[in-house]
Amino acid sequence: MEADQFLDKLNIWLRSAIPFIIVLLFILFGISPTKVSGLVEVLPIYSIIGAYYWSVYKPDLFSYGSGFSLGLIEDILFGLALGSSSLTILTVQWVIFNQQKLFSDDSFKNTWLAFSFICFAALILKWVIISILSETSFSSLIDLLFTYILTLAFYPLSAWVFTKVRNLVFT
Repeated sequence: MEADQFLDKLNIWLRSAIPFIIVLLFILFGISPTKVSGLVEVLPIYSIIGAYYWSVYKPDLFSYGSGFSLGLIEDILFGLALGSSSLTILTVQWVIFNQQKLFSDDSFKNTWLAFSFICFAALILKWVIISILSETSFSSLIDLLFTYILTLAFYPLSAWVFTKVRNLVFT
């Protein structure tokens, strides 16, 4: 009986950790940069994609603690000012949690459109924070624009993967 209870609790814990784990895997995948001719390394910001998706579709499993932890991990891995990614992710979560009605549309087109606005604001916020906290600039505005476009372009594929995982694990 005790073994069954332990396995049930382990199953619940593992399921609740899925959003954190999958976003962490995406961040780790993002360590390998995409080079665009003539520009410095340009990367999609997977943490913003993941924070947005899981905050909209499984907010009970993607807490502020998850967002903060993933942000710190991202800052350490990418050598960014500590706390810059955490503050950005927490802001994304706060907006979504407090405006859930705006983000609860089942239409992918509307969800992607909403993501485009959240992503733009989040990238500007992150750029400002890093510019203030770092001795050097985060990146040029052109690099920021390409990061935005790349992040928007990666959202559909990322959302598809997240949806497959969500349907497999949570239904």
